[in-house]
Amino acid sequence: AGLFGMFYFLTFFVQQVLDYSALKAGVVFLVVPFVIAIGSGVVAQLLPKAGPKMLITLGSVLLTLALLWLARVDPASTYMGELLPGMIVLGLGMSLIFVPLTTVAVSKVPDTDAGIASALLNVGQQVGGSIGLSVLATVAATSGRNAGATKARELADQPQVLQHLGQLNVERAGGAKAPAAAWNDSTAVAALHAVQAHSSAMGFLAAAIFGVVAVLAAALLINIRKSDLPSDPMAAAVPA
Repeated sequence: AGLFGMFYFLTFFVQQVLDYSALKAGVVFLVVPFVIAIGSGVVAQLLPKAGPKMLITLGSVLLTLALLWLARVDPASTYMGELLPGMIVLGLGMSLIFVPLTTVAVSKVPDTDAGIASALLNVGQQVGGSIGLSVLATVAATSGRNAGATKARELADQPQVLQHLGQLNVERAGGAKAPAAAWNDSTAVAALHAVQAHSSAMGFLAAAIFGVVAVLAAALLINIRKSDLPSDPMAAAVPA
């Protein structure tokens, strides 16, 4: 859910707040799979020595910290200043989780059933991610709606906004055009950016709560010993 949520909310943030194009948004996300690919190779070498429990727990902690960092985003946030560090740490966390988690899933399973166990893990990840994302999207949408209502009330109390709305009513009624109000599109755009940033931040915060649950589950539920691990962790991590 954390990985799905990261891409989901960051997509909205970089396109609607930072005004990135769809192509540019896709390019800036490439850092995450690069970090995961490099980190997974290192983790496969560490797994026989460190064991899956420590690696998965550490990965869950990093994932949670990254989501908490991303929950700080606001309209003034930048890619290099706020988003990139969080994405790198999140990628590191996921790289610490992927290989050990798959290895744990197929440990103590006969070789003839290893493919089924790996497939069930993948199905569980997809189903769990979909359900988790639906919860996160609901939290973000509710937060955005409440923030939008608050921002609309704040704007409505500003004299220049009242003047602008009054002028629109006069023009629609066929009246003479009055002097231009002290209003421009940037006011509305800034308000929309603030609402979207708040919605994304609440989505990241909710995802961090899932991360805390993952940390506790990894620390308390994983009891696979190093001797139970397959001889080739990378081979076991490849779905059949």
